[in-house]
Amino acid sequence: MKKTKLILIVSVIATTILGCHKYDDDITPETPKAEYVVGDWEMSSGDRAATLWTNGTPQQLSNYASSAFDIKKVGSDIYIAGFENSVPDPADPGEYISVATYWKNGNKVALSDGSKHAFAFGIAVHGTDVYVAGMERQPTGIYKARLWKNGSLVALTSGAYNSAADDVTVDGNDVYAIYGESTTTTRAYLWKNGASEELHSTSTSYTHAKKVLVDNGNVYVVGEYKGASSLYQPCYWKNGIFYPLDFPTTGIHAINDFYIENGNLFITGSGYVSGSYSAFYYENNTLHVIDASSSPSQVFANSIANVNGNITVVGAANVHPVKWVNGTETVYSDKKGAFNKIIYE
Repeated sequence: MKKTKLILIVSVIATTILGCHKYDDDITPETPKAEYVVGDWEMSSGDRAATLWTNGTPQQLSNYASSAFDIKKVGSDIYIAGFENSVPDPADPGEYISVATYWKNGNKVALSDGSKHAFAFGIAVHGTDVYVAGMERQPTGIYKARLWKNGSLVALTSGAYNSAADDVTVDGNDVYAIYGESTTTTRAYLWKNGASEELHSTSTSYTHAKKVLVDNGNVYVVGEYKGASSLYQPCYWKNGIFYPLDFPTTGIHAINDFYIENGNLFITGSGYVSGSYSAFYYENNTLHVIDASSSPSQVFANSIANVNGNITVVGAANVHPVKWVNGTETVYSDKKGAFNKIIYE
């Protein structure tokens, strides 16, 4: 299955003591931050492989058609969630089954057995515990939201309806996951330590949760809802309370990522603006449309981060990886692919 989506140099100033010019040998230099991006990039076969870019340098994670959707850095360890099509499908010669996968420092860990399609979308790490959110196809043909803890399944839903878990985070001893379940419509849920709570909107129809974060004890979830006009519109929830975002367009495709800084929300996604499908980001409730000059009808904003004081959005433009830094666009046009998640740590 093919998926179609700076180093900060720290100077250490030695303190000179007048009269003896002695340096304090106990001062430990701060470790420079780095920019990490995950996604997929075209191989010589034409398939796109899960890839990690560190300060712009790519590292291919798989030799199969694959993609990476999330990344966490814990100390010096890098954890990445995604999938790879690594198991031949006995029912469909020439095709492959998607295996839910995470990589730790480039080493692959399979979460599913390859008997049916499965995908990993979000990852969190707490101590020695690794949590991964995703979905797995069932014998009935529907997909079931999955949460893996150290490779073992943790129950999220009954599995009676199509569902998918998009993200997971850990705050202290509390584990939070978000998932959507489709009955007569899709509804978003926040799962905490085994208990699920529906994330309501102002209407009774569609809601979708994409990412979850905990900041200063407050639980934030970003996603979309279907408003009274039946248009998909951006929103977020704070401690379960629904907040719609202003979006003066004819519709919205997806909210994909966010970060929080000093209590301010920075949210990114893609939607129709003045008749063109465009990338955008919000600073709280203020919309900023990104000028995707390369191909404004084929633009996707997948992730956002503060990189050395610059608002940086990554995604894809006309099937090529793209980065916007304070609105200035750079397209990586030598190969097809997509940037799916960026962090700066």
